[in-house]
Amino acid sequence: LLLLQLLILCLLIFAFARPWVPSSEALGQNAVVIVDISASMGSAEHHGGPTRLDQARTMAKSIVDGLPDGATAMLIGATDRATVLVPSTDDRSRLRSAIDSLSVQMQKSDMVEALKLAGAVAARQPNSAIWLVSDGAFPAAAARVSTLPARLTFVQVGGSARPEGNQGITALDLQKGSGGLDLFMQI
Repeated sequence: LLLLQLLILCLLIFAFARPWVPSSEALGQNAVVIVDISASMGSAEHHGGPTRLDQARTMAKSIVDGLPDGATAMLIGATDRATVLVPSTDDRSRLRSAIDSLSVQMQKSDMVEALKLAGAVAARQPNSAIWLVSDGAFPAAAARVSTLPARLTFVQVGGSARPEGNQGITALDLQKGSGGLDLFMQI
């Protein structure tokens, strides 16, 4: 009987000590997933292969699927502007459906607005993480974005992260001039 009482006392002391085990899993995590949908995401690395946006969709879905139970996520589409496509939710099917419906916008990319929006959301939600899924073909944003209140993970899709290695025609105009036709092109 004395041994049973000592065992119960030890278990009570152990329970009141609130033991814990460190884990790399972020419990109750709030995720902000930014997907670059600018014009550069429409290119493929080789003819007939998946586009950068196809690769980004796959990566974004794996991020959503890898979240712990009860976690929430927000989806932001980014060009030179940020658009909240799905507000914070734990509905993974809604997130996956929105990711599947992402389409390339014929806009340049600049992630400053998207990172500022993600930072504002993360500041309101404890234990947040921000993922940026992009080809990296955008101007440096670090100097224009204050310190983010959450961990930022950059997930690169496609080949080059250098903006100069990722060029395209952004404007084209054909006008009738005095000497014939004039073609104006912006790269």
